[in-house]
This record gives sequence, structure tokens and C-alpha cells, in this order.
Amino acid sequence: MPSSADDSTVRKRRSRVRLMAPLIVWFCGSVLLLSWSWFENALERTTLVFWVAVEGGPPAEELSVKLDGKAFQSGGRVGLGSHTLFISGPTVEPCRKKAFVWLGRNDWGRVDLKRIKGILDVQTEPAATELRIAGALFSATKADTAGFSQPVPAGEYQVTAVFLHTRERREAEVLRNETCRSAIAPPFGALDLASDPKGVEYSLRSPATASLSFSGTAPAELTQLPAGAYDLSMQWAGSDKDRQLQIAAGKTNRQDIVFPYGTVRLTTTPPGAAVSSGWSALGNTPRTLLVKPGRYDFHLALDGYRPLDVALSVADKQTVAVVTNLVSLRYVEAMTVARGQFNSANYDAALRRVQAALQVEPQDADALSLKAKIEAAQKAAGARAAEAVRQAQAAKEQAAREAPVKAARRKFNLLVSREKDARLFPTFAWAATNRLADVEAAMRRLFAEKDAPWKLAGEENPDARTVIFRGAGRGLIGSHERRCFVMLARVGPGRTCVFAEFFEYVLPVQLASLIFSASSTSYVPVTATTYKPDEPGAAAAHIKAVAEDFIRRLEAEGAKGGAP
Repeated sequence: MPSSADDSTVRKRRSRVRLMAPLIVWFCGSVLLLSWSWFENALERTTLVFWVAVEGGPPAEELSVKLDGKAFQSGGRVGLGSHTLFISGPTVEPCRKKAFVWLGRNDWGRVDLKRIKGILDVQTEPAATELRIAGALFSATKADTAGFSQPVPAGEYQVTAVFLHTRERREAEVLRNETCRSAIAPPFGALDLASDPKGVEYSLRSPATASLSFSGTAPAELTQLPAGAYDLSMQWAGSDKDRQLQIAAGKTNRQDIVFPYGTVRLTTTPPGAAVSSGWSALGNTPRTLLVKPGRYDFHLALDGYRPLDVALSVADKQTVAVVTNLVSLRYVEAMTVARGQFNSANYDAALRRVQAALQVEPQDADALSLKAKIEAAQKAAGARAAEAVRQAQAAKEQAAREAPVKAARRKFNLLVSREKDARLFPTFAWAATNRLADVEAAMRRLFAEKDAPWKLAGEENPDARTVIFRGAGRGLIGSHERRCFVMLARVGPGRTCVFAEFFEYVLPVQLASLIFSASSTSYVPVTATTYKPDEPGAAAAHIKAVAEDFIRRLEAEGAKGGAP
């Protein structure tokens, strides 16, 4: 039988158990309540984020977005579990996406939609100089083409084919998965216009279409003329001839016009003598003139040379040649001086002298060669001087642009060096095209976001050109800690530099220890030596992702810009 001492021990143990029972019940209940509270808070922050692109670009119309059959917007709250996202629109193929939603922020990324398309097939005969396709969702222009055939968004289009002298328009409607064909083949013909002598001036116009009017000198070949009647007028040496033409489609129509004329050839040595007849200047020698049959008096004159008068008669289809020599003393003197000044690098004076020589001998090979050398040397000297000035100015302007940025970076490096662990984390920089006040307002909105990784922990304004922000945040039930140090600096009109350093820390412990014994002394920096050392580059990738998320949020709040 048990002794009275054993009974007393048992009773004492039972008494202790009864005393500890309420404490055990309280402890278990507290754990359950904390777990339920954590679950409800996580469920409150469970959201679905995505963005919609139509063939890689923003949608051009309002789209219907439904989640599980109900209207939904990106960033809205969702319940835990499997969900179906359905997106549709009047010009896009509907898209259905299914996925499981977990606690917290669920980012489904970009949802790509395809437009409803059909094939637009346009053929032109002859090839158009320009083919324009214009629609609400698609436009294209092709040059020197005989057709266009490719898938395009469904809808109505205006097709314009531009030919040499006219343009044709067609309306086309492209339906889903169908081919819309359009043929543009205007009735065109061609005109082969010949004259004797050559160089006769002509004008051609269409009485039915005022815009169809052409002019030039014969011989000429005009193509892609709309078939129909035309009025032709030709003038030469004060004589006119008019014709009415009929341009037939699909063929080349020929027209020959003949005027009676003779030829006069005037040649002087040196060339360049001015040729005149009465009060009319006819150019310089050597000169070939086509004239009507008759008697003519020509006057040949060149500075520094004796003028010459020539009288002659010309019959129909007759050629009369006049050859004479002119002598000058100024040419040799001008060329000698020009060469000496060129060798002395006095290019302006040398050019003036060689031009004086060319006034005497306009086609002289030596004078032209020397002029080309002088102009090339003159151009090279000017280019070297201009390039030196440009490079100096560019360097000065670049230094002026970079000086405020470099000064701001030095200030940031000095300020952030006072932060704990600053040397462990990289510095990120961006340039914004907003004013400092606008970027500062965007920063405040970023810190005020409901799901922002950081909350504003402090700020200061060292001067009118600088604003400093400090942010802090902690992960779910203390799983990690983060800080950020951000400086905004105005570096010019409408230019603001953003410098930032992100301090990320994690707890290398199990979840149970995290709940009951997490303390700030347990955090370790997210660096290559402490953060997933078995995954090379994981720490750098994490910090880069934090920085990219920061600038994305800042740009979403109104900051505009990129790398400085």
C-alpha cells in the first residue's frame, strides 16, 4: 500500500496542475487570437494588380474588366483562392486568365490582348508613287509600290493612291478574319513629244481638269496621263503652234512639232566673250544659237580684249560657224600673283587674284585647278577653326551641366556616409524633368501610399535647393526591416536629381522564433555575404528590385525622368 508520504506528494502535484490550468488555457487562447488577427490583417491587404496592353501598347478604347463575373479594377481587394479574370472590348479579342490568389499583393503583370483583325489587300495599276492607308486604329504609307496586303485591325479605312499627276481614293471596310480587296487601276496613257529643233517650249493642259497642266521643253515623255482630250501649245523664237491631242489609255501617243531654223556657232579663244545682238544678251562664247532663217549682227565683247562685230545670214537648216582669237595681258599677271599668295597661305587674296584670271579665261584648266586648291585650303582652315571653337564651347556647356549634379552627388555621399551600414549598400541616382517642388510632392505621396514599403520617418531642408527624406518600414510580423535615405537636389531649371540608398535587413531565423523572440539585434544586412550566400547575385538583385520599385512608384506619383 502507498504510504501517507506518497499520497501527499500526489495531492501536491494535482494541486499544482489545477493552479496552472487557467494559465495554460489563457496562453493557448492568446496564441489563437494573435494568429486570427494576423490572418485578418493579411486578408485585408490581399490585392490583385495587373495592367492591360493591346499588342504591346496602351488600349485605345474603354475595356470591360471582370473578375469572377464582376467588374474589377487593378489594385482592388480579392479573396484568397482561385479567380478568373475576363477582359473584353469592341476591337480586341476577349482574354480569360485564371490563377490562384495568395495573401498579400498579387502581381499578375501585363495582360496582352490581340486586336480583331482582317486582311486589307490593295492593288494598283500602275504602281503608285505613294499609297496611304488611313483608319482609326491603323495608318500606313508606302512609297513606289504596286500594292498593300497585310492583316490590319478591323474597321473602316480610306485608301489613297497617289500617281504622278493624279490621286485616286477608295473606301474599304475590313471585317474580322476576312479579306477586303480593293483594285485601283485608272485609265492612263503616255505622250511622247518630239520637236525640231530640240528645246522648244511647250504647255499641255486638260480642258476637263484644271489641275492637269504641264510645261517644259521638248523632247519630253509624259507618263500616267489620264485618258482624254488635251490642248498642246508650243513656242519657239517668237513662233507659236497649237494642237489638240487625244490621249488613249494603255498606249504611248506620239506628237512631232517642226519649226524652220538655222544654227550659228560662235567660238572665241579665250572663251567667255559676251555675245549680244541689238539689246539682247545671248550668253558667252563658245555659244551655239538656234535661230529663224534671216540676217543677224552679233557683238562679241570680253574685258581686256578688243570687241568684235560679226554680220551673217542664216538659211533654213543651215549651220554657220564663226571662230576668232582674243588676246589678254592680265591673265598671266593675275595667275603669278595668285600662286605666290597661295604659297604664303594668304587664301583670300589668292582667291581674288585667281578669280580675276578666270574673268579673263573662264575655262582655263590651270586657273580652275588653282581656284579649287585655294577653296579647299580655305575651307579646311575655316573648318579647323570652327571645330576648335565648337569643341571648346561643347566642353564648357557639358561642364556647366555636370557641375551641379556632381556637387549634389558629393553632398549626398557626405550625408549618407553618416548612416549606419551606408558602405554596405549601393547608391542609386535618377534625373527628373520636374521642378524640385513637384518631385518633393511626389515623394510625400509615395510615403503616404497604403502599401508603400516605407513610411516617412524624417525630413529636412538643408537649403533651398535640397530636400532630404528618411523612410522606415518593417515586414510582416517583423520578418525584415528596411530604411531609405533619399535626397532631392535642384540642379537646373526644371531639372531635379534624386539620390537614394536603401537599407534592407532580414532575420535569419525560423518563423516560430520570429514570432516569440524577434529583436532588432537579430537583423542582418541584405548583402552578398549575409543574404542567400548560396545564390550568387541574389542580394544585388534584391536591392536593385527595391530601387526599381521605388522609382516606379515615384514616377507613378508624377516624377518624370531617367538616368542622370
